[in-house]
Amino acid sequence: MTKNLNWRGKLINAISQYRMYYDKGISVLAIIRNMEITDLGILMAVCKYLFGDHISTSTIIIIGACYWVINVCVNLSVGFFFEKNNGWEIEAEVFGKRVSPGRTILVNPDGTPYGAEEIRNVK
Repeated sequence: MTKNLNWRGKLINAISQYRMYYDKGISVLAIIRNMEITDLGILMAVCKYLFGDHISTSTIIIIGACYWVINVCVNLSVGFFFEKNNGWEIEAEVFGKRVSPGRTILVNPDGTPYGAEEIRNVK
């Protein structure tokens, strides 16, 4: 399906995949509080208020931006690792076969999944 896309379709496909990885990374790392940009901005303002005489504004902004970039990279890598290492199957076993609705497989009346023939031919 994705091999006949033009450059816009490939861009949308890539953005959708990275968003899926990022969202899954956030949900997997939910035990650790994930700081949003607004929280980071508030924290940077507090640092400027408390340490404004000792640390320059540009240093605080650079540290905040670096933290945000590292946070995005960690979420993407965790989501990518989850997707590529049977994370959905493990999660279904742990949580009692409750799988995300986005991972529902449609089945033909004879019991085979829709599109199974195309998948077998591609591999």
